[in-house]
Amino acid sequence: MVQPSKSETPGQVQSDLLSASLRPGNRVDLVLSRDEAQEKVEVRESRLLEVAADGRLILAQTDPPVSREYVGQVFEVTFLHRLRRAQKEQWLRVGYNTALLDAAADFELGPGERAAVLIVASPTALKPTNLRMYFRMVPPSNLQMKMLPHGLREVLEGDLRMFLERAGQDLEEKGLDLEEMLAAWLERIDVIREKIANLKKPYPIVVLDISQGGAKLAHPADLSLPLGGLLDVDLAWEDYSLNLTARVVRGGSLDLPGSAKLSFTGIQFIDLPLQIKQQLGRMLLDMARREKAKRAALEC
Repeated sequence: MVQPSKSETPGQVQSDLLSASLRPGNRVDLVLSRDEAQEKVEVRESRLLEVAADGRLILAQTDPPVSREYVGQVFEVTFLHRLRRAQKEQWLRVGYNTALLDAAADFELGPGERAAVLIVASPTALKPTNLRMYFRMVPPSNLQMKMLPHGLREVLEGDLRMFLERAGQDLEEKGLDLEEMLAAWLERIDVIREKIANLKKPYPIVVLDISQGGAKLAHPADLSLPLGGLLDVDLAWEDYSLNLTARVVRGGSLDLPGSAKLSFTGIQFIDLPLQIKQQLGRMLLDMARREKAKRAALEC
């Protein structure tokens, strides 16, 4: 476990991270590629077997194996650490980019011990990273998100169309009692009005983090969002206003000291037109820049 101190300099932090990372037996996750078009990250699990005398890292071959065709190609070598900050444990993934130097099928680790290995250069510095396709951020407090069951707007629009069609048919019919016709119309209008009221009552949620691929939400534990369910999501921040479709991909309990019983739900944005996806990316980038500028101003 890495235990950073407030008095540590950046150089000392790097030294601690390098020391904790380059221990034989540590798990290593290799990021071979990130395909933004397909929204896929190719990750292979390995383990640090030893640090050679010349500083090179000897890693266990992965499953499926990385072939010699990858020699010379650059990929990301990452390590996951458990940190203790303010009496609370957190996880930090760090990594660096390097080229694969060799993929040896029969490497001698020691007397009588041979194994299939991957060989890479040792890092000089490690940077925070993650295995997600998209960068996640804690949104500013003025981000507004409204979430409703998918298709509710379409249902409402369908009800209005049916009402108008029925009204036209009633007007064409002869001998219909006007008072009965009006009563039927008013009853139908009351149903539509109730649905409009529900439409204005989105789920009570708090956005914990958000990325171009989805978001993590906190909400009362009694709000049930079924796995695989579809949602209509409206995002509004500054001059941005986006209408998205999302799928519920995970959920669970959320334990926050001093808070009421809460749950969390992870949603994935799906079927986004390219233009909407680009707008979402620009909005998140502007958010990150704004928050960075605020932090810089506070540090001055």
